[in-house]
Amino acid sequence: ENKKTHREIICEIVGIKDFKKYEPFLRLNNYQRNLAKEFFRRHNLSKTDFIIGINTGSGERWPKELSVEKTAKLIDGLYKKYNARILLFGGPNGIERNREIHKFTKTPIIDTGTGNNLVEFPALVSICNFFITSDTLGLHIALALKRVTIVLLGPTSNAEIDVYNLGEKIMAESNCLSCYKENCKSMSKINIKEIFSAIERVLSKKITLVITAFKEPKLIGGAIEAALNQQTNYKYNLIVS
Repeated sequence: ENKKTHREIICEIVGIKDFKKYEPFLRLNNYQRNLAKEFFRRHNLSKTDFIIGINTGSGERWPKELSVEKTAKLIDGLYKKYNARILLFGGPNGIERNREIHKFTKTPIIDTGTGNNLVEFPALVSICNFFITSDTLGLHIALALKRVTIVLLGPTSNAEIDVYNLGEKIMAESNCLSCYKENCKSMSKINIKEIFSAIERVLSKKITLVITAFKEPKLIGGAIEAALNQQTNYKYNLIVS
């Protein structure tokens, strides 16, 4: 019956009225930033690459994972449509699952491994432009890192999840949503086409870059030039004040 987000519920508990002011935030330390740079270099990634993280497994408490077959189909579609670089994520119980994904897909995948700890995992997530995930730890880390996130939802509450205007929620086309049953089959009703539609909607959004300066003619020129030289997949406006 609940229609409030987790953020709203927690803020009510501690007596904060304007819950929209507060979002999760995670800043990487120097070790994590260097780890990400080394991974970036080792796998010949470029800042102009469209890098998508795939994290569709889950813990064992509820069946929140997307099937291996659908995950492979999603990966192949993303590679074909966007020429994306795909990073595959997973936890310690996802070793065999990720092996199966490799077997089913025809796409060159960069496997980030399944043994990353809570220091390494966020560093690798930070490499991604987009992050597609089930309702699991990767979701919250990606949002805290301010990555564009598409979350796939089935047996757990979709109302409680807040993507903070960073992406979209894809709900299973099932009557069993938010049931919290250990034998829920709703994730089999996730529509892959809806994921692609969500990505298109996010990519079609326009970013506004605001450059401000006061009596700094030399600095403002360099700032405008740097802004115009940005390599981005997003449409954007440039406002100079």
